[in-house]
This record gives sequence, structure tokens and C-alpha cells, in this order.
Amino acid sequence: MCDTPTPTEISFNEEQIADIDIRQNEEKLRKRITRLKVRAYRESCHQKKIIESLKRQNRDLRSNALKQKIMLHNKRTRTDECTLPDLSPNIKVNEILQKAGVVVPDSVRKELLFGESVKKQLAKNFTSLKDHDFKQMFAKVVSGDLLKKYRVTSKLSMSKYFSTSNTQSNRNKSAGRKS
Repeated sequence: MCDTPTPTEISFNEEQIADIDIRQNEEKLRKRITRLKVRAYRESCHQKKIIESLKRQNRDLRSNALKQKIMLHNKRTRTDECTLPDLSPNIKVNEILQKAGVVVPDSVRKELLFGESVKKQLAKNFTSLKDHDFKQMFAKVVSGDLLKKYRVTSKLSMSKYFSTSNTQSNRNKSAGRKS
């Protein structure tokens, strides 16, 4: 005969069954709570990653927008600067007067036109020179005390050849005094 118990021999009272059910339910609840905590942690980590990537994208977009704005500004200033020297003296004087919003008599306009024409002709003659020594000599002839006094030497394209210090004139003065 086998030693397996028959159904009549197994007897549990209701308290033992309830106790087993409670323990099983508590364990299931603990596991479920643990699973929910892990899931919440994973979701929070995922959301943090999404937030960081969005911040990075936002920073990159702002940086690119700023770069484009600077490039556009530089392009505008370059084109403004590039178009002015190619203009004729007459058009350049008209634009200067229009930008200033001033109405001037024809005599003043003619003086401005004369100055622009002389400046353009000097710059053209200067650029035709090839030798550095000739350019320096040309700059010495063109530059003078009046241009330095009114600080308009920078308006000419050959301003880098002008002497900014008076060392040469001081030498000449001191040599004249010693004689």
C-alpha cells in the first residue's frame, strides 16, 4: 500500500488557509511594488535622458542661429564696404549726402566731389606703382602737415605708408639747429 494521504486525512482549518493566503498576497504585493519602483526609476532615467538631449538640441540650435545671425551681419557689412569703393565719386557724394539727410548748396557738393575725385585718382596712381620704395616716396609726397593736422590720412588707401611719428621731422629740426 502507498503512503500517500487520502483526502480525508488532510485537514486544514480555515485559519491556516487564511494565513497562507495572506503570506502569499503580501509576497505578491512586495514583488509588485518592487517591480513598480524599478519601472518608475527606469522611466525617470529615460525622461532625464530625453530632457538632456532636448537641452543639447536647444543649445545647438541657439548656437547655430547665433552663428547664422553673425554671418548674415558680416555678409551685409562686407557687401556694404565692398560696393562703396567701386562707385564713381559723383554717386558716392550723393549717397553720403543722402545718408546724412542734409541738403547742401551746389558749391559744397562740388567741393565734396573734388575731394572724392582727387582721393580716387591718388589711390589709382598709388595702386599702379609696383616698387615698395616708390610707394613710400609717393606717400611722402601726398602726405603733409595739413592731412595729419586734420587726421584724414586714414581716408587714403596708402595710409600704411605714412609716417605716424614725427621722428624724421624732429631729426631734420635738430640737425638744422646744430648747424
